[in-house]
Amino acid sequence: MKSSLVLRCALVNGFVTFHVFEIGNFKRLYRENKDLVIGVCGCMAQEESVVQEILKSYPQVDLIFGTHNIYRLPDLLKQKQFT
Repeated sequence: MKSSLVLRCALVNGFVTFHVFEIGNFKRLYRENKDLVIGVCGCMAQEESVVQEILKSYPQVDLIFGTHNIYRLPDLLKQKQFT
């Protein structure tokens, strides 16, 4: 299983714009490798409105988690591997 994580800490105004650009870069990789696990992490990934926007716009994103639960990353990757 290959994985790519977009880790970003930014000001509120720049977060979504950056992620839209960065996640968009992974679309081609995802089309070429459906086993790729794409995750987004950061302080703004804890905000429900940001999570919903990412899920709506980028169905290839598998994991979204905030800094409050980054310790769960190994478990989240294991869960994804077996689903």
